[in-house]
Amino acid sequence: MRTAVALAALCLTALAAESSEKTRAANLASMVDAERAFAAAAKTAGIKAAFLEYLDDDAVTLLPAPGRAKDVWRGRPDPPDPLKAQLTWEPRTGAVSSSGDLGWLTGPYVFMPEAGAQASYGCYFSVWTRSPGKPWRVALDQGIDTPEPCAFKVAGFEPVKSGAHWAGPLVPPEEARAALLARDGELAGTEPRGSGAAIARALDANGRVYRPGRQILVGDVAARVYLVTEQPWMTTMTPMAAIVSGAQDLGYTYGKIETGDEAPKAAYYLRVWSRQPSGAWSLVADILTRVQ
Repeated sequence: MRTAVALAALCLTALAAESSEKTRAANLASMVDAERAFAAAAKTAGIKAAFLEYLDDDAVTLLPAPGRAKDVWRGRPDPPDPLKAQLTWEPRTGAVSSSGDLGWLTGPYVFMPEAGAQASYGCYFSVWTRSPGKPWRVALDQGIDTPEPCAFKVAGFEPVKSGAHWAGPLVPPEEARAALLARDGELAGTEPRGSGAAIARALDANGRVYRPGRQILVGDVAARVYLVTEQPWMTTMTPMAAIVSGAQDLGYTYGKIETGDEAPKAAYYLRVWSRQPSGAWSLVADILTRVQ
């Protein structure tokens, strides 16, 4: 009798896990569809119009300084020909929270100021949010320029590889945000030279590091070697905000750093975090802007 009850419980657990993964896959697919629709709108309506349509009302931009993204885009002059400049991009990998309200996508982009002009290349990283009953919208979009087309192993979309997800008890949202912001603050290190090592220790096994002017670094070996040996010194690091999904298994932080010794220069960072079954937060992506 006990064996039958135990087997029934195992079956129910397996079915629940399978259902959860199917829901997560469907949520991820809908977010990818939204990204592709965003990219299509940039081709047909123009870059400014597309961003104003797909940015969330509370979306944040990091450049030239953290602020409301829509206000920045509205303040830009309307181009005489909105289709003269072309910005194309496509998602190649990403992940979504189990609550289906927060996710991220990344992929290559190409910018052409006009037909026949020299193209510039880069890799974008977008954080997406979704409120109940509403479509996916971009919460924060940040990218890096690369010297040549941004390299990805696969031509199509491939979900990020991940293991088990956090499925523990929830705490009040403000408490979850405070905990993640505190975790982010730990990456400042005890001294400027130690900041790269602190980021490396927090990096997930499949973590991604984005630095302007170079290809993205993926995986614990390449990314960690760079962080320990080449990461610019951070004389100060100031976490500014943390956002956590409803399931409290995915979140992101952003803030300001100052680099250099004699004349510090400011830059801004975006970090995406995934919560492990143990409850610990691991770093999925670390993106740094150019110094301002």
